[in-house]
Amino acid sequence: MESLKNKDNTKQRVAQAFADALAQNLTQILATEKTLKEGAEAEQEISSDALMSKREEMMDEVALHDEIAADSKDHQLALAGLDATLASTQVEFGALVYTNAHAFLICAPMRALVLDGTSYVGASIQSPLVKALWGKKVGYSTVVNGKQVRIEQIL
Repeated sequence: MESLKNKDNTKQRVAQAFADALAQNLTQILATEKTLKEGAEAEQEISSDALMSKREEMMDEVALHDEIAADSKDHQLALAGLDATLASTQVEFGALVYTNAHAFLICAPMRALVLDGTSYVGASIQSPLVKALWGKKVGYSTVVNGKQVRIEQIL
């Protein structure tokens, strides 16, 4: 891993913003899941066909929320494994990469967030963009999904 001490705290701030967003999202997911479980349990006592069907729908939604919560926890683990104090000189896990089209932190797929007027996304090492740029340095250019992508900066 070709890394130097990060002189700029931008990557640290982006990583923290993603961690905060994940924590908030997970809290909301778990609260919704709790409400759904409580509703399903309350409706279990009444045995009409319509209510049983509604309970099954609610339990399906609980299962979906379980999956989303598990993904969020996995993303939190990926962020925890990232040392945002290190600056990268190539596209690698933990790098904050700026291209002519995107700014992204390589750790886990996450929704875009805006920090200081710049939109950042979390990108997985399995994403087509990251795969195409893996190991490359500033100035490298290629076509990904029909679009020209040039690495402009790496932190």
